[in-house]
Amino acid sequence: MTPAEIESLSIALMWVAFIGAFAALLVYDALGYILSQLTRLLDRYFDRRILARRHPHD
Repeated sequence: MTPAEIESLSIALMWVAFIGAFAALLVYDALGYILSQLTRLLDRYFDRRILARRHPHD
């Protein structure tokens, strides 16, 4: 391989690594958001069930 080919390949690999890291951060952020929303939903559901058991006549 010529030095120019090696240089262009290394630049391409740097871009691939950068884009891959950015995509991984986006996926990680999206999963965190989904899990937090699921946790809120489950908290509301179980809080309502617990309150319904404590105060059946309210």
